Amino acid sequence: EPGVAYLRDDCYVDGGRRVRRRDLDTIPSPYLGGWLDPFIGNGYAPVIETNRGCPFSCTYCNWGSATVSKVNRFSLDPVMEELEYIAERVRDNDNLTVADANFGILKRDLEIAEKSESLWQRHGYPAQIQLWYTKTSSRRTIEIGRVLGKKVRFLLAIQSLNEEVLANIKRDNIKLKTYEELTVYAREKSLLTASDIIVGLPGEDLPSVKSNMETLHRRGVEKVDVFSLMLIPGTELYSQESRDRFGMKVMHRLAQGCIIDIDGEVIAETEELVVENNTLSFEDFLILNMYSALSVFWHHSGMGDVISNFARGRGVVESTMFFEFLKSPDNSPETVKGLGFLDTLLRNELHENAEDVHAAAVGQRVDELRTTRASYGFIHQIIREGLVPAMIDDMVNGLVRIMQRRSENALQNVIANEVENLRTFTKAYQAVLDTNATLTISVDFDLLDWMRQNFSGDMGKYRLDEGMRLTLRRARGSLPNAKLESVDASSCSQQQFTEWLYFIRNTRGYVEITSTKSEAA
Repeated sequence: EPGVAYLRDDCYVDGGRRVRRRDLDTIPSPYLGGWLDPFIGNGYAPVIETNRGCPFSCTYCNWGSATVSKVNRFSLDPVMEELEYIAERVRDNDNLTVADANFGILKRDLEIAEKSESLWQRHGYPAQIQLWYTKTSSRRTIEIGRVLGKKVRFLLAIQSLNEEVLANIKRDNIKLKTYEELTVYAREKSLLTASDIIVGLPGEDLPSVKSNMETLHRRGVEKVDVFSLMLIPGTELYSQESRDRFGMKVMHRLAQGCIIDIDGEVIAETEELVVENNTLSFEDFLILNMYSALSVFWHHSGMGDVISNFARGRGVVESTMFFEFLKSPDNSPETVKGLGFLDTLLRNELHENAEDVHAAAVGQRVDELRTTRASYGFIHQIIREGLVPAMIDDMVNGLVRIMQRRSENALQNVIANEVENLRTFTKAYQAVLDTNATLTISVDFDLLDWMRQNFSGDMGKYRLDEGMRLTLRRARGSLPNAKLESVDASSCSQQQFTEWLYFIRNTRGYVEITSTKSEAA
């Protein structure tokens, strides 16, 4: 059978290449056929496609080249039927992945988003949706984000803003003016705005990456995710010609979740990463991957939102704050220990070749390797060892140093009082988020109103004549199917922690905050 490879009597049989189908409706649905019932009924996260193909031809990706820039679509009715089928049968899982290359590129994608929201209202699923917006983001993209709300991040992928780099990878980006208009509109709709950049692209160095981050933040992006460039077979960058031209040096690591032990034989899938090139050193690669892990930690379920938004209001973008934290000689012993642990994890997950990755896996527990990525291992470790409060202190102290270098002396006392309130709030939020505690704190500002107003205006305008008491606890019903509301990240297993962090890392509303006015001082 063309397109099918299998074993027969211990012999490998390859049916040859199948002609690519243009009419996707000739492909039977694995969901509607019932073949995936054992999976969606046992905690696995469903993945659906509403179309296939990509009209772009980025040299690091084979999605567009593999489909000759043609987007083919499944008919809308079967897509809607699949969503309904899944929502009625899913168990122990709140996540849905839409595996389209450019969700929002078609007008009907808004209808699909509205269907997903309708299912949430009727079935409590999906509570969280993973999707990849079209590279040519538009107001339709924002409307999709508005419909789905906090179930999805409003992600505007950029990868780089450097014109030389974009030419090297044959990528066209949305115009910055349009980008800024979209982020402003998204924030008006209370959507979390995020963007992606890739580390290791040809022609990009550390100052260029920092410039990209700062520009994105100043254009209204709240969170910048950092990913390492992978060389994928079949892409233009994978070729030896590209490797030589750009001086790309590679290392290999275990692909997340892609390892299994079958009758004592460890089988693993690996990734080939660009860790150095003509413009980026290996040490700068490590720094940027430390930044990436720090960003996952700082933003998991909105832990650092109030401080980052306060900093933005004072003219300090998040990337400046993060790099201050990573390089500061004034960090506490707890922070030094945590960052040292992260550095070790990042170095240890890299190997010279795929064979070394396999060799390193032999003798280790496969279930632990399956759930371990350096950033997740780092976050779990600093929570378990109780290092997070000191690290929050050092992040805040770094922000204070930056603002002190920029502010007049008359503002110092005002800034100090505001920052101390945010420090107290963030530490309490972290304890509730990560250890399932319930805490009550006193603050001098109406932080809830400030957050409801999307952190707009000077925080000083929200000062109260009387204080306010805030009670923070885990929200009930935010992840109704996955049964993760009572997880204590300080004591759970690595596998459970990875599952928990995966589901809550980009959510908001996982921590419930209520307020009462304090008595007059």
